[in-house]
Amino acid sequence: MTPDPEPEREAVTPEPEPEPVTPEPEPDTPPATSERERDTSPIASRETIDQVVRGTNELAVDFFQAVADPADNAVIGNYSLSTALLLAMAGTAGDTTAAFGRLLGVGGLERDELHPAVNAVDLALESRAGEGVRLSTANTLFVQDGLELRVDGRSDPERSRGRDSSSSVEERVFVAISPGEQLQEMVLVAPEELDSLGVQAVGIPTPAGHAYEVSIPLAYIEHRQGKDWRRLRLNIAVDDFDEETGPLAQLWWQPDWRDATNFPGSGTFEREP
Repeated sequence: MTPDPEPEREAVTPEPEPEPVTPEPEPDTPPATSERERDTSPIASRETIDQVVRGTNELAVDFFQAVADPADNAVIGNYSLSTALLLAMAGTAGDTTAAFGRLLGVGGLERDELHPAVNAVDLALESRAGEGVRLSTANTLFVQDGLELRVDGRSDPERSRGRDSSSSVEERVFVAISPGEQLQEMVLVAPEELDSLGVQAVGIPTPAGHAYEVSIPLAYIEHRQGKDWRRLRLNIAVDDFDEETGPLAQLWWQPDWRDATNFPGSGTFEREP
């Protein structure tokens, strides 16, 4: 008996693979510039200029000691580093301004003193270009998301009426932190000041955003109200930077204590008996 022949199978031609699509490059974001003409003849005292230069050099030494490996060669762009931080400082107020001032060695200088001095230093360096010498600087601001926490542990009426008008730790605890995957990647403003109070803070990125934990010793409140303390006041601000929507925005839980919308006692918590 002869088996039936197998039916002929139609040849299947594989579909051609789609050609890879090269994404179109995103347009470059133009740098932010001022519409005002630069003052090329700033009026600044010799003492103020010297303080700016000294602060730049001291920051370079501190930064070098913090990041450089003694076994390797290292080059520190201290001028670019200081310039970027001074640019960031110009948009701050209150505690943050004071912290920048300490970091940059220009604490105590008013803005109308500091800005002309910084301009004078930059112009002096630019004037040395030529005759085979070229000065090229590139400075950008890295704006980060983060958290700001203010805790006022004083007694009334100072606590309820406080406007956060001073950078003194006697008035309140101020924590400003940006998250990081590792401890060394986190940015914490004025860490030495927080260490002196026993305050600890950490922040990490999460799939949904960020997570923060702040520890403030009870001794901070007890020192101001005694062991039978009853109330404390706090406020939280989230620093939110979205590249697509524009500049940094602050989202406050309660009205900013420094703002006209603030009202006495906002953000007050009472201890259970």
